[in-house]
Amino acid sequence: MSIRVERDKEFWRKVLFHDDVKDTLLDLSPDEFLECITSPVVTPLADIHGGFICARVGSTPLVQEFHTAFLPEGWGREVHNAAKEAIGYMFNNGVKLLITYEDKNNPRSRPPKSFGFETDTGPNNKYQLWFLSLGNWLASPAYRRLQCPPSH
Repeated sequence: MSIRVERDKEFWRKVLFHDDVKDTLLDLSPDEFLECITSPVVTPLADIHGGFICARVGSTPLVQEFHTAFLPEGWGREVHNAAKEAIGYMFNNGVKLLITYEDKNNPRSRPPKSFGFETDTGPNNKYQLWFLSLGNWLASPAYRRLQCPPSH
């Protein structure tokens, strides 16, 4: 497993302030995201070129926002594989529901349906809400592929 809890602000600073990342952080500045890293209600999960910032919603750790921030070097397969690990980590640590937002102007921000993510189909503005329950994750093709290693 390459995902790790990473609270080092210098690691995250390199990711969050990168020109291709800093304008994709919802409506928050890189500084605002960076300040979250040390909060006890935030789980920052890192991979080689970025990671996921998971933040408790309300007073219970059962529901978490799930935000992605990767350098261009990590886009694609690294993000996809790291997301499977990060989601597994969160659900294995008591989370029951993950929510995330798709920026309609950023196609890379859409979570993969193969992970079991669902969306609210109602009208909205700039962002689309997506959610992933533990049950959907366990029934997803992505989870099943994790359980069955490919044959050679």
